Amino acid sequence: MYEMCGAAGFAEFFACCRRLLGPLDASALALCEERVALIPPEIASWIKVANTPEYPVGETEKLRALLLSAERLGYCILSTRKLAEIDTPTEIRDRMRGHLARVEAGCREILTELEATFERGKRAEAQPSQLVAFQPLETELAEIRLRYLSGAIQFPAALAYLGAMNFVEDASRTLDRCVEQIRGLALERYRGDYAL
Repeated sequence: MYEMCGAAGFAEFFACCRRLLGPLDASALALCEERVALIPPEIASWIKVANTPEYPVGETEKLRALLLSAERLGYCILSTRKLAEIDTPTEIRDRMRGHLARVEAGCREILTELEATFERGKRAEAQPSQLVAFQPLETELAEIRLRYLSGAIQFPAALAYLGAMNFVEDASRTLDRCVEQIRGLALERYRGDYAL
């Protein structure tokens, strides 16, 4: 059956990702960055040894796939934090602020649900697609790209900004993938003292 270290590891990982979406002081940020780096190998070690007859066929592979997606999500979220460091024209920052806030709020909500899923061993209700939530941002970004390329706006850090926004999109897509992969796990099969 799943042991607490595996479930707790996934729960802590998604909690760290959620915290990374908000403001953090230097010590809290360093701790989250450290845990995002260290938790995946801990979970990988658990997956190697936590293979019992209670596992449905293919469950181990599903857990490995989820771990790869979760790890990618963590690094995408870390990369999106770079947006705050990029010298962005006020008009663009103001224009994107509301869109980014909605995407971040949606991601935090889903990450909270994923954390709870691994704490209680029961899937959350269906969540809206974060990639769909990202689409208004993509529309705005397309216009910013055109204005930058035509010289209509001066934005020396445009490439860094657009690159960081690619990580926002990738985080949205990867979070959707994590939700889908968790739906494929047989969480209801694991009950008892070490249930998820």
